[in-house]
Amino acid sequence: MAQPTYVKRKRLNFSIQRALQIQMILRLAVILFISLLISSLVYYYFADIKITNSFRLFHIHAQNFLDFLLPMVIGAFFISLAAGMVAVLFFPKHFVGSLYRIEQDVKQMAAGDLSLRIQLRKGDQNQSLAESINQLISMLKSKLTAIQVSTDRISVISSSPEIPAGIQAELKELCHGIREELSTLKLGNS
Repeated sequence: MAQPTYVKRKRLNFSIQRALQIQMILRLAVILFISLLISSLVYYYFADIKITNSFRLFHIHAQNFLDFLLPMVIGAFFISLAAGMVAVLFFPKHFVGSLYRIEQDVKQMAAGDLSLRIQLRKGDQNQSLAESINQLISMLKSKLTAIQVSTDRISVISSSPEIPAGIQAELKELCHGIREELSTLKLGNS
């Protein structure tokens, strides 16, 4: 069983599943933008109070508190948006990288190499998906091994002189076909 080689993880890697990463980034960015806009509007709405005479005594020339608050709300909105966008850029990597690794291993398994186990790096998402696929492959390997053992037994039994020659030949041909199909699979140790 080939051991996977571990490569140092990049901070940003758009070469793996580019379309999926961009789609996730755009969706998260839209959600981030809408939530920031709503929170800014709510904050702005509730801050709309009239300035009383006490502010006018200090020669502050404003009609209401929003005249002071609006630049701060706009500034806070864009600072939060920039910080959120930086966070959004790094978010999809943990999902997409592990999905890519799972996809590559499943392709090898589909090619007949059932000796592989999907091993994700510590901290990667989708650990439960990888473990479920590993359990599925393990169950499949045990079933195929049982089929291999049964085929061998059928082959031995079909050599019995009590079975007619035509049926013996047909059973041996079927066993040979099953063995050939099983030989295309790399089962490894069950």
